[in-house]
Amino acid sequence: DRVEVECVPANGVDWGTRIDALPYRFRDPVPMDRKVDPRQRAYGSRIDQEGSGNTPEVFCRVQEVLAPDAVQLDTGKRVRLLGVRAVARRRRQAEARLRELTGGQRVFLRYDDACADADGAPLVYLYLRNKTPVNRHLIRSGFVDVDTSRDYRFKRAFLDERSKARGT
Repeated sequence: DRVEVECVPANGVDWGTRIDALPYRFRDPVPMDRKVDPRQRAYGSRIDQEGSGNTPEVFCRVQEVLAPDAVQLDTGKRVRLLGVRAVARRRRQAEARLRELTGGQRVFLRYDDACADADGAPLVYLYLRNKTPVNRHLIRSGFVDVDTSRDYRFKRAFLDERSKARGT
């Protein structure tokens, strides 16, 4: 029942030199810059901290429509609508439709793997409080086109909506 503790001195190994001598050392080419707080996003997980399985939605309002595919939220955040590409000749109609859809209503954001655009604005799916997908409704209206420059979750569905809107 008696326990003895013995302190063993370090053996003098220089770990930095030993690691440098290894034939391969991984260096990540992507720098670690924290633009997004991982605690603020669920990244598609159905598990929340309470364990209920529902991800809590953070509601906000659209303060300003900046473009057919970009809005400013009342939180000060500027976001772009994922899968939506503005058409120059229908810009005014698209902005009016976006104002009509979101005007005075609370909205929430959902994220996809396509994280941010070239300007650093997050690419999001915008939903009304009743879970109406704003991105899809804009495409259905025919005032905007589908962004095919990147892959995202609802790309196929958006292309189908565009075909329906054009009647093909």
